[in-house]
Order: sequence, then C-alpha cells, then structure tokens
Amino acid sequence: MSLAAKRKLSELLNSLDSPSPASTPRKVAAISSKEGTPTPKKAAKPGSLYAPYSRELFLERLGMFRPAVWSYKPTSIDEVAWAKRGWICPGTQKDTVECGVCSQTLLVLSQAQGDVDEEVREATEKALEEKYAEMIVTSHKENCPWRKRGCDETIFRLPLSDPQSAREALESRVESLLSHSDTLSLNIDMKTGTLSPDTLPTLLRKPTIPPPILALALFGWSATSTNPSDTATATLTCTTCHRRRGLWNLKAGDELDLVEEHRGYCPWISAASQAGPVAGWEQLLRMMEKTTPKEREARRQSRRTGRRSGD
Repeated sequence: MSLAAKRKLSELLNSLDSPSPASTPRKVAAISSKEGTPTPKKAAKPGSLYAPYSRELFLERLGMFRPAVWSYKPTSIDEVAWAKRGWICPGTQKDTVECGVCSQTLLVLSQAQGDVDEEVREATEKALEEKYAEMIVTSHKENCPWRKRGCDETIFRLPLSDPQSAREALESRVESLLSHSDTLSLNIDMKTGTLSPDTLPTLLRKPTIPPPILALALFGWSATSTNPSDTATATLTCTTCHRRRGLWNLKAGDELDLVEEHRGYCPWISAASQAGPVAGWEQLLRMMEKTTPKEREARRQSRRTGRRSGD
C-alpha cells in the first residue's frame, strides 16, 4: 500500500473516534448524544431498557436491523453483535445504530468508499471491521450499562430444554401452516442430507399432517397473515432471525430450501448460535423422537400393574 493510502486510512480510522451531531453525520461515521431538551413522558421506545438477560428484548432489537435499513456486515460487526450490546437500527438513516439507553448514535459503513485498488480496499475494510468491533462497546457513553456488560453469548439459544413447551410451540407452528397446506404441498429441498420429510409423520407421531408442513414447523417456520386463509397476504416467517418468504410467489413443484431461507446465524440452523452440538431443528427432532413424560409415566404404571397382577 502506498504511503498516501496509508495516511488516508489512518485519518479515516481516527475520524471514527471524533463525536459529531447526529443530524450531520460524516461520510464514514458519526457519534452523537441527544441531551438537553426535556421531553414529555411517553411509552418506552425500542431499546430503551437495559436487560441483557432478556432474550425477548434481544430479538426485538435484532428485528429492527431490516435489510432495507441495514446492509451486510462481517460476522464480528453484524446485527447480532450490535443487538447483543444494546444497539438498535431505528431506520432514520441506513446503517445507523442507536443506543436507546445512552442515546449515542453511530453510522456503520464497513466497505471502502470510492474507486480504490483491491489492496487498499481489503486493508481498509479489514481495518474498519476491527475498529467497529471495538466501537460496539466503546461508542456507548462511559456510564452506559451496555458499555460494561452486554448479552450473554447464549442469549440467541432457542428455549428447547422443556419438551412439553417445545412440543406445544411446534404444534402452534403446524396449526398456522395448515391453513396454507395446498400451497405448501411442494417439493421441499431440505439440504440436510440425512432427513427425509416423508419420515416425519412417523417420527413425530402426527400421521395426518402433510410432511412438508411438519418439516417447515420443525425448522422453525410458521405462517403469518392479516387473513389466515388468504395466501395472497401470507408469509413464511421465522420469529427468531426475522426472515420472511411470501407464499404468493410459490407454485406447485417449486423447491423451498428450509436451511438457506434462514439467516446464517439463526439458531434453527446454526449449532454455534444454539450454543450446543447441533442446530435447533435437530435438537427439537431428537427431543420429539423420544417419548414424552406422560408416555414414560404410563409405561411405569403399566409395569407396576403387571407386577401386582403377578403377585
């Protein structure tokens, strides 16, 4: 890299540390705080609560990083990383994050700007990634609790430890999908290698439910619509990674990849996000394959009755 390019890169990185008003952000990044003007009391805005233990609030923050207002970032500075430290993407300006607790704002651009050669581009983007990874923490105000502690690494993990709750949630997703079973009776490409949708009705003891419906529910998908019976407004939705796929553009014979439709970090398909040896769908499948507590108790009771009869 030339001396001039190195100098420009150094100036760029140094500029990220200098605060400036939110209303006039610099080309690369701007940090500001909203202070001084009293406002009337109103309902808490998204991200205004410090609750690093709350998975619900984490998912709420994550859901604000919509594709329309947030572009792709490397894993170390993607939307999950920002949401874990209390940041939201309010949508007032693309790629701008805000802390609802300390009111700091920051414009996050991870790509080199302008016409530069490949060497300069790679060095710039690597340096920006490293700098923003630090600023996820340091851009909060000194007294902001999000600066001191973010969400635990397991905050994304799906709550699948209780078999009864997991089964009820699965059945709820199945119910939402059944309204659109005609559309969803497609050739679904699962991309899992070892699992066939045709085996699911037997494994999950749901013989009357179409295999594609069970497969979708197993992978965390449900159907949402303003009118439950109207496919024209229905979408396949993952409430964890906030991915959506409109049912109106699916035709009989289409393939629907249940893995690729999720975001790569979704715990339904990512063992790392699920903080375990397998992804969420496989953990749920293993759990559903086992007998329920009621079934185990019924077997114990049957054995006890048999022993008494033989006495």
